[in-house]
Amino acid sequence: MRNESPLDPLLGASMRNCDQLQSIILSVTEAAMMEIVNTMLFIDVSPSHALPKPAKVAYVQAPAEVSVIVGFSGGIDGGTRLACSTHIACVLASALAGEKYRELGEEAKDAFAEVGNMLAGGIQTKLTSKMRLDEVHMSTPTIVSGSNYEIDYRGVIESVRHFFRLEYEPFYVDVYYDRN
Repeated sequence: MRNESPLDPLLGASMRNCDQLQSIILSVTEAAMMEIVNTMLFIDVSPSHALPKPAKVAYVQAPAEVSVIVGFSGGIDGGTRLACSTHIACVLASALAGEKYRELGEEAKDAFAEVGNMLAGGIQTKLTSKMRLDEVHMSTPTIVSGSNYEIDYRGVIESVRHFFRLEYEPFYVDVYYDRN
């Protein structure tokens, strides 16, 4: 017999409830991103389409040159991944730091990691409040970069991917979670 998850009341056994959870996660992801770009970065970002991924479907990466990953534990186990081109990472980092970064050096990486951390914090706060979860803890942001890198999530996870657009270029946020 498995332990009851804090997500069980929203998930239940039906796909309808699973869709409800994914809808909540997508709405808080969009709200957190738009709050950051409108109050901290002051750049024009547009929300785009979203893709839910059930646990039994393999994770497929969308193209990205750099990602910042922040893990969650406690009330929800999983995390966030902000993934984009190096150009978009530099634009986001530049907007936060008030500097003009043309490449992803150490200062730009720090600023990009902080954008990912602020995004994860916004998602964490909104999810905890909206779903009445126990305290959710966050890991230190981790940056992964390079060509053809691969993120391999272990275990059975569900996720949602929300795309956004900045300067005519897409980027995305994955929120992944283990409902067990």
